[in-house]
Amino acid sequence: SFEVIKIPPQWTWQVEPVKRVLECLSLRENWDSYGGKAPSMDTALAVIGAIDQMPANNTVLPRVVPLSTGGIQLELSRGSKGLEIEFSPNREVLYLQSDGDKEIEDSATLSQEQITSWMAWLTAA
Repeated sequence: SFEVIKIPPQWTWQVEPVKRVLECLSLRENWDSYGGKAPSMDTALAVIGAIDQMPANNTVLPRVVPLSTGGIQLELSRGSKGLEIEFSPNREVLYLQSDGDKEIEDSATLSQEQITSWMAWLTAA
């Protein structure tokens, strides 16, 4: 089954990370030679949804990293602050928020509010 992903015309910075997410879908099983699983379309769509909910004028671009679990992780950093959002194949979302030596690690329910709050934290002085 082939799904068409339409790029919203208002997207600017979102296009590159979304292309990277779609590239993750072309990974084969054992892509890392350590038994790495290929991400599913569901996982990719969850990541694309999160990217879509980031601010339109976002200046902190997410790095897209495939995980051997079949998950996909978004990594964002600015100054001493870092945010990793892991989308696992079982639809769970885990995050690690770090600022210098302070770290918060937890699971999250992705919502517009959650993403807005993370991005506000990341870009605050």
